[in-house]
Amino acid sequence: MADMHIRVPWQLWAVIKQMASSDGVPMWQFIQKAVTHYLANYRAHFKDVSGLDKASWYAFKLSSSVGEFKADPSDENLQRLLKTVEQVGTRLGINTDALVGAIHRYKERPTKKNRWALNDQAKLVVAQIMMKLLAGGEGDGDGGGEGES
Repeated sequence: MADMHIRVPWQLWAVIKQMASSDGVPMWQFIQKAVTHYLANYRAHFKDVSGLDKASWYAFKLSSSVGEFKADPSDENLQRLLKTVEQVGTRLGINTDALVGAIHRYKERPTKKNRWALNDQAKLVVAQIMMKLLAGGEGDGDGGGEGES
């Protein structure tokens, strides 16, 4: 163990010394326990937003895929979008059948009416994502998140 020193105000040093003494542990162990406790509580704060993070991620991923597909309804973009829709459906337990139908209709005939229908179905799935994940029912999947394609 390295014999390192830190500078702290004497008032803090006195509190640490008194509390470590009352716990019957060396000061370094008391500080270690306090830091560990602080980190656990700090991280727990961010766990509360995991549903929001997942919902945002899936909504963004789906919306981006739909946008790319509408801009260029190529077979490659179709496959990417269908893969994303399947991930949302499987991982979150959301019925995406109507969205898949709208996607195929837009691929066959990219008209304004079919684009509106695609937008409406995508919006409904995004709403289901938000309701499912923000209400606490996080699905059975692996979660997704940053870095996932």
